[in-house]
Parts: sequence; C-alpha cells; structure tokens
Amino acid sequence: MEQSQISKNLNTSQPTNFDWANPLLTDHYQVTMSYAYWNNNRHNDVAVFEAFFRKNPFKGKFTIFAGLDEVTHFIENFKFTDPQIEYLKTVMPQAKPQYFEWLKNLDTSQVIVSGVRDGRLVFPREPLLRLEGPLTILQLLETPVLNLINFASLVCTNASRMKFLVGEGRSCIEFGLRRAQGPNGAMTATKYSYLGGFDGTSNDYAGYLYGIPVVGTHAHSFVMSFESPDEINDHKFLDGVDVLEKAMKFRTELGWEQTELSELYAFVSYACSFPRNFIALVDSYSTLNCGVKNFLSVYLVLYELGYKEGSYGIRLDSGDLIQLSVDSRRMFNETGKRYGYDFSHLKIFASNDINEDRIKECNSKGHEINAFGIGTNLVTCQAQPALGMVYKLVEINGIPKIKLSDEVEKTSLPGKKKILRVYLNEGDIQPSFDILALEDDTLKDNQEIKVWIPFTKQEKTVTPFRIEELTNVLIENGKSILDAVKIQDKRTRCMAEFQAFGGKDRLLDDTNKSDEYQVYLTDSLNTMLNETLNKVKPQ
Repeated sequence: MEQSQISKNLNTSQPTNFDWANPLLTDHYQVTMSYAYWNNNRHNDVAVFEAFFRKNPFKGKFTIFAGLDEVTHFIENFKFTDPQIEYLKTVMPQAKPQYFEWLKNLDTSQVIVSGVRDGRLVFPREPLLRLEGPLTILQLLETPVLNLINFASLVCTNASRMKFLVGEGRSCIEFGLRRAQGPNGAMTATKYSYLGGFDGTSNDYAGYLYGIPVVGTHAHSFVMSFESPDEINDHKFLDGVDVLEKAMKFRTELGWEQTELSELYAFVSYACSFPRNFIALVDSYSTLNCGVKNFLSVYLVLYELGYKEGSYGIRLDSGDLIQLSVDSRRMFNETGKRYGYDFSHLKIFASNDINEDRIKECNSKGHEINAFGIGTNLVTCQAQPALGMVYKLVEINGIPKIKLSDEVEKTSLPGKKKILRVYLNEGDIQPSFDILALEDDTLKDNQEIKVWIPFTKQEKTVTPFRIEELTNVLIENGKSILDAVKIQDKRTRCMAEFQAFGGKDRLLDDTNKSDEYQVYLTDSLNTMLNETLNKVKPQ
C-alpha cells in the first residue's frame, strides 16, 4: 500500500494488510466448483449464502461480530490479476481456455451483502452476513469471507470477556504483537481487541493506522544495559536537579542501601527521559527488595519537582502477582505517608501469562493491580483457537436449501433470513430475545407473534413492545453503502450494548445457563424448515 493511502486511513475504520486478501486466497475446491458451474452453464444461477456460527466461543453466552471492514474492502476490490489467472492455468490444465477469460473479467458488481454491523452482540445460527448474487462468484467468496470474520470475531469476543472480568476502573492493554500468528494476525488482534473493550496496545502500527492509544514502558534489557553511574553523567539532570544524587539521598534515608545500583541508574535515565510517564519494570533483580524501592527513590525526586500529573507506577512481570501488588501498594502508601505525600495515584501494571482464570483468581483473592497487559492468551485465543464460522447455501433460484446432519446443531436453516431483536416491555434496555425471520416476514411492534424453538415442537406466543431489525444492506452491487465509522465509535457502541445485555453478571456467568439468550424462529420460517426437511430427509 502506498504511504499516502496509509495516511488516509489514519483514525478511520479502514483495514490494513490487504495484500493477503485477494481472490486467490481461497481453498482450491472453490475454484474447481466455479469451473464445474461454468462448464454446466450454471454460473449465473441466483444464489443466497449465509455466514453464521453454531456455538458461542469459550463455552460462553455471546459473541461479538467483527471483520466487516475487511470483508467490505475485499468484496469491493475482488478481481483476479493476470499472473493469478496464469497460475490457475497451470493447476487446472484440463479447463477450457474460455473459462479463464470469463474468470479474468469476473467481479462483484451483482453481489448484495446484508447483515449485522460489527461490534454487535450475536448468537448461534444467526445469519451475520447474507450474500446474494450469481452462484459462482458467491462460491469464490466463501473462504476469504470466513477467513476475515472468523478470527476477528473470536479475538474481539475474547477481549471483551477479559476486559469485563477485570472490572470497572481497571484497564486492559493488548501486548500480543510478538506472540501473534504473523503480521496479519497481530494487526487483526490489536484492532479487534480494542473494539472488544481493551484500552490500548503496545502495537505502534495499529496506533498509527487506527488511533488506538499506545502504551509502552521498557524491557528488562534496558535495565540490564546499565552498569555504572558514568553512563548517565550527561543524562541525570531534570529541571537543573541531579536526579541520581537526590534519589541516592532518599535511598539512604529509607534504609534501602542494598538495592541494585545499576537498576537505579536505569530508572534515573528513564525518568529523565519521560518525567510525565514513568512506569518502571521492577522484576529484573528482585521486585520487592530492589525494584519497587528503586522506583520509589526516583519517583520521590520527580514528585518533589512537581511531576504529579501523568502516569507513574510499576509493572510486575513475574512471581505471585496478587501478593506482589498488595505488598507494592503497601510500600507506596508507607513511603508516601513518611514524607507526607499522597501516593494513591501510583499505578500497578501486571503482565505474565494473564488469562481468564488468572483474572478470576486475582478478583477472588483481592489485588491492587490497576492495569493488565495481556498478550499470548489474548491474541492466540488459547482457550479456543477457532470460532467455527460456516457459510452455507440457503437458497438457489428461489428454492430454499438445507444442509442435513445427524447432529441437529449442524443442520442449517433454509431460506433468506433476517435477525430481529425483541424488547418485550416499554422502557426495556435489555433485549429479551432474538427472532430469525424470513426476509419477507413483516413483524410489527405490539403485534402478537408465534415463535418456535429451532428443531423442536415447542412454540409460544409473544407480543413485543419494540422490534429492532439487525439485518441491513451493507454492500450493494459490490460497493459499500455505509458511511465510514471510526473504531473508537464502534467500541463505544459495543461496550454500551454489552452492558444493555446485562453486563458481566449475566454474560460472563458461564455456569448459569438458565438465563442464556434465546433465538427463536417465526412461524413462517419454522414452516419452511419442516417442509424443506420433509422434501430432502431420507425416509
């Protein structure tokens, strides 16, 4: 991508790293099917495909849909290049030359995509994207579309779970760039963990492209690189004051003469470079016996020089994070009290293999951590590495289609569908349930509706006070009809919707399935389901 184009993307919702997402980023059978369709003159049959998932990830109660930016860009720019066509000729030598000419001119100008805006909470079986158009082009879109929304939705959901488990008043920072599965995985994880509620990232490129707040302190190597006070002779002064000299004075007054001096030199150098953003990594030698004491010795100098507005504190990166945070907070308070200073603003950051279980343990035992830096377990989604989004044909030439399975959950729902979100009572902020309806179904507020639990004979009648249609046209004739929305605004809406659904007390209580969010079928869709089943089900 040209630098000028990258600059245009700054602070917008535009995706990055597009080069991988092209028509050849597909499973080979999509291309062989396209040839078979073309060879049988079926390539222009009118088809409808829907993308959905069958189970919420992490054994949870919700999923956040993400990846729409990338899908939109891919569909808008879908076009085989001449070198790609030449390559396909080598792997499909049996194909007729006319097919490759047709493939070369293929585009998405007849494709319509309807679906859900990213950042919305969604649930199993719901058609997140519905693609309509010529059969062959929709077939060729399957693999890349799934690739672009599967991981994005998974990591966004993973981030939201961690963020809301951490709780109000505490931050989550994405630290996963070096552990992610390549540059594309890293950028996707950073972007969509922010959508899912994370407060910042260590990833400078994501900050540059999207305006996501970037956070960074220093590494152990920075501390270990110092050996002698001579190394900071020219960099130990701040506002005309010798910071090292004053820090040594505090170190003596506090009886901390046994701390590692080379670490103290490193902290002085860093504090003089960033006097309003002094966060020290304190476990290079000994967290409590050395690191925290050296940090406080230096911070006392900054505080007395008037550096009180900013970000100050420590990062814990090993050991018993819970106990270390408690002990560090006690040392902050005791030191501040000794000099008559209020050190309640000092922050404690924690990293080191943070995951949901670790956060829950911190919450249950009590801790003093202000912010969690989470990397590997966030960006690789170690608790569940794949969401399992699927893309199924639901209609061909106006005929509803169904995919059968011995497992009920793997049997698809036929027909062109939309998602309706129902609020039963006036004034309700929390949705009551969703309904899957056929595209032509007309459901009105305050109207009695019969709904069905999928694949059962259980029905009930409801009278919604308000119905919100989640399915909207997103792409028409291969071009987006949406206005660009900053990811910051999407994030705000996503966080508000999470709270509207009951927040962490409902959505993160995975042991209580009694309040699991329900998705029903309209009477007409349930009738189509049964009729289609009866037509195709083996006797």
